Amino acid sequence: GRQTKHVAAVVLYIVCRLEKKPYLLIDFADKLKTSLYSLGSTYLKLMRKLKNNMKTLDLPLIDPSLFIHRFCARLEFEEKTHAVSTTALRMLQSMKRDWICTGRRPAGLCGAAILISARYHGFKRSTHEIVKVVKACHETIRKRIQEFKDTVVAQLTVAEFEAIKDGDLKANDNLGMNPPSFIKNHLKQTNIIESIGDISNQLSIELGNEPCPGNDTDDEVYVLPPKVSRRV
Repeated sequence: GRQTKHVAAVVLYIVCRLEKKPYLLIDFADKLKTSLYSLGSTYLKLMRKLKNNMKTLDLPLIDPSLFIHRFCARLEFEEKTHAVSTTALRMLQSMKRDWICTGRRPAGLCGAAILISARYHGFKRSTHEIVKVVKACHETIRKRIQEFKDTVVAQLTVAEFEAIKDGDLKANDNLGMNPPSFIKNHLKQTNIIESIGDISNQLSIELGNEPCPGNDTDDEVYVLPPKVSRRV
């Protein structure tokens, strides 16, 4: 009950995933001028069928670095295309080490890395220009950039960043961070504990008791715990 061209496109996409070629499902949807969701539905159903018949079929995770050169070529950086691509790849290495790439789609990651790299090399590319090429929404790219801003690498000067070796960007060394979701949840918990402390003090004042000089919680609650794990 599926259109032949949809099934053929999905099969080609699966082969591209297996061979690690820089093509996304949305690229096939654009060529066919069809809905990405329709093509995605065909892909999911075909994968279920294939996994039932071929127990060993396991598609590798999409590596965002595969798409950097392709996207940079379309953004017309001219003679600096290679330099922008290289810096964007280094940004991605840093993002991978800081857990920003985990569970995230490649388009948003590539868009954020390329936008940062373009500004780094003096190109005034707008987010809208990046969005048109990588096919990710503005909000997704904004979130990835915001997550990158909170990392140690983002605080470095140009000279300091250039001095870091590629191996150090990949390794989970002293430049590494906790996963963004972990940091976000920890801050939420800290805010809740602070709110409880404020309410407790307010009740003490209303009841005529002496307010606590500070929250009853230990100081370590407010200190971000060490990295949740280390990569080899």
